[in-house]
Amino acid sequence: MFERLRPIVLPETLALTADLRWLDEGRLLLGVEGGGVYLWRIGDQEGVLEASLTGAGGYHRGFESYSRVGGSSSGSVAFAGGVFGVYLKGEGDLDTLKAIEIVGDVDRRGDRTAVVGLSRDEDGGWEDHTAWLFKDGDSEPQRLLPTRDDGEAMARCWHVGVSVIRLISNERVLVVPGLEPGVFVYDRSGQLLESLGADTFGADAGCGLEEGKRSMLGKAAFRIGWLARRRVIDELLADGSGNIYFFVRHVPGGPGSIVPESPESGPDSQPVATYSATNPPLGRVCWDLVQARADELTAVTTLPCAVESRFADTRLRADLRGDRVVVLLTGFAGALARPADVFEALIGPPES
Repeated sequence: MFERLRPIVLPETLALTADLRWLDEGRLLLGVEGGGVYLWRIGDQEGVLEASLTGAGGYHRGFESYSRVGGSSSGSVAFAGGVFGVYLKGEGDLDTLKAIEIVGDVDRRGDRTAVVGLSRDEDGGWEDHTAWLFKDGDSEPQRLLPTRDDGEAMARCWHVGVSVIRLISNERVLVVPGLEPGVFVYDRSGQLLESLGADTFGADAGCGLEEGKRSMLGKAAFRIGWLARRRVIDELLADGSGNIYFFVRHVPGGPGSIVPESPESGPDSQPVATYSATNPPLGRVCWDLVQARADELTAVTTLPCAVESRFADTRLRADLRGDRVVVLLTGFAGALARPADVFEALIGPPES
């Protein structure tokens, strides 16, 4: 069950919001491209800056994207951009949880922060794990998901941003690597509890590009074509009552349904030759809402095309409190960001 309730209008200063968390009734935590992480009361004309990399020293200067907001709990805010580090901002200084080079997603609950991504080892290669669980005060994180291809797929296709991680309860973490096969559930000690295929939720997995084309996904136009050929889990949510919701993105008409700005010919041509964030290509994008129970993830129900967009570059971020979900529809992160659309909806399992 999914029912759109009302639009939420962002003030101009927060228009480039790229991710969000719902703190409590009427207040959101927003990751604003180039600005920081803001606390915003719905309807206000300004937000309150909670965390920023501005003025912070180190390797992350020049990469002030806030497109991965893990949330706020235990007096601290967890956030990251797509590259170079995951951060925890408390009452004191800004701390780097881990110098993760490619950040897929971040989530925070209680005194723990969960992260999926790629990090370098001491020899400059990729570490042998792609997901971690950090506990406040501990010097080392709990390692979760081992990489099964030495990080090759994620390193090759990280631009598409299809990794998701959520603390679905106080005891469990759900990891969707996206570019490696599978969907996994771990407990807080790092023990694997469940392993499923992404197709359980109607999604694809993997990169599908040979080494010679890895740089092409850095181009927005090529990325749109890659996404139009696949079904990917853009977001997952847990309501605290055992319901898990997956928003599975796909383009019903495939790449050929995207209105090209400059058609190309040939078997490897892309639906869009150039890209403009102010005038993105048109193409119907759908998000199927796939619902399951945490104790029976293989028994799913699907609401086709619960959310739609007319822009071919649109991605979805969301968060919920009880049976209310706030949904953010936005374009690409970073320099290609465009103003986001936000709305509130009612969400729930299928009526019996």
